[in-house]
Amino acid sequence: MELPDMDTNTAKIASFEDTILLSRGDKIVAYRFSCPNASLAGALGCLRNKDSENTITVQADWKPMAARAEEKIAVKEKLLKEAMDKQKSKSEAMFASSCKNLLATLNTDRFPDSCYLTPLLQHVARRCTEEKQFWPKQALVNIVEFCNISASSCQEFLNVVLDKQDKDVLSVCLKNMSDVPEDVIVRSLQLFLRSHKGYETGLQNEIANPLNEDLAQLINTILKCQCNDVFLAESLKHLDIGEVLVLVEYLYYLLSTVENKEEVKVECVIDWICLLLDSHYTSLVISNKAKTLLLQLHTVVETQVCTV
Repeated sequence: MELPDMDTNTAKIASFEDTILLSRGDKIVAYRFSCPNASLAGALGCLRNKDSENTITVQADWKPMAARAEEKIAVKEKLLKEAMDKQKSKSEAMFASSCKNLLATLNTDRFPDSCYLTPLLQHVARRCTEEKQFWPKQALVNIVEFCNISASSCQEFLNVVLDKQDKDVLSVCLKNMSDVPEDVIVRSLQLFLRSHKGYETGLQNEIANPLNEDLAQLINTILKCQCNDVFLAESLKHLDIGEVLVLVEYLYYLLSTVENKEEVKVECVIDWICLLLDSHYTSLVISNKAKTLLLQLHTVVETQVCTV
């Protein structure tokens, strides 16, 4: 058999017993191979191993393990009911104690027991709606930080957090929960930005952070949230022009300063800038305050693209 060769026009290949011979120029290369007998049983993994006769078969009794697992589940369900029982958790301190006992029995190493925490957060949302003064803040922080809880499964709780404007609990939710809905992300962004005094954009030559350190950390938490661009762009339309200008200026600051690139990735910053420009293009174009900022933004984006 003849094959094309890089050095010569053709290369010859031949087999001899369990060896393949390949000629390359003035050399012959030998490759050993083996072709064991094949069968349908072997292909299906049903071929009996000759050594299996010497093996010892051990029968495992799973009943004790199953019984212990059922006992643990029963304990968790009992503690969950106690935490959700208004009579046994009348005060915030009693509720916090019940939550502490429940969290002590849950497991985060193998399979997170978030199935016990989701109904607990939903219960808190309903109770807070009925009892306006009930808000066990530290207990809620401990629950959310305990394991990864899906935000889409307890959006009622997030709505209550937003209504109460508790930035601490909200920040913890954004950091630890997965699948945070885009409308919650934008509402959180509005809540944080509205704590910023004034919407005057800084058009100085020097690049300065327009936000204080605490507010910047909160905004960074939002910028790093996983989200769908299409849904986020639609939700961003609910921001007013003042909020957009402050956010664009902060994104311009992040994009311009080297020390912030580890805090929020450049790609993430650019994505947010594009989404804001798409959502508020007309308002930004006709805004006198935005003109200088957009020119500065254009310059720094050009520099970033050239660098990449």
